[in-house]
Amino acid sequence: MLDGNYNRKCKNNLGGVKAVWLLRWQPYSRSQIVTSGNYLVSFPETFIFKFESLTTPNANEVQQENEGGKFFEQSLSMTFKADNAKEFDLLLKNDWRVAFQDNNGLYRIFGLYNGMQCGNVDFKTGGGKSDLNGYTFTLTAQEEKQSFFIESLEETGFIEEGFDYYLDFNIYG
Repeated sequence: MLDGNYNRKCKNNLGGVKAVWLLRWQPYSRSQIVTSGNYLVSFPETFIFKFESLTTPNANEVQQENEGGKFFEQSLSMTFKADNAKEFDLLLKNDWRVAFQDNNGLYRIFGLYNGMQCGNVDFKTGGGKSDLNGYTFTLTAQEEKQSFFIESLEETGFIEEGFDYYLDFNIYG
């Protein structure tokens, strides 16, 4: 029972995304993806590739509702230099899952069951030397359930690939 008293909690959380890993979406059965509550416990062994964005990536998750029911819309934006333009076809033509770590040290995964698509590409040349000359990609997904937390990438089944290249996509310039 609420007695009308509510104590404000300390604001010690940090916003923002610290690191992003992309993994190409593969269809797995629901029995191969093991969850417990809102944690991803086990995932088929998969290589993941760390991507470095020029700006701090932006992750967003919003619950929506349409005639089919409630769903969670997930999105993540990253920015890359313009000199990699011909290699961006990989982002545009494939579906992805995205694991990321926020600035509080928590890991999450977007696009777990349905995958994420690159639906928005924004190119800017900028007006000054310090302005962006590059591309901002926004990956979006619609999932039945909220994004899942991951306690440990390695113990869940993700293997971080140490290469600077993912296929022909050079993200480090």
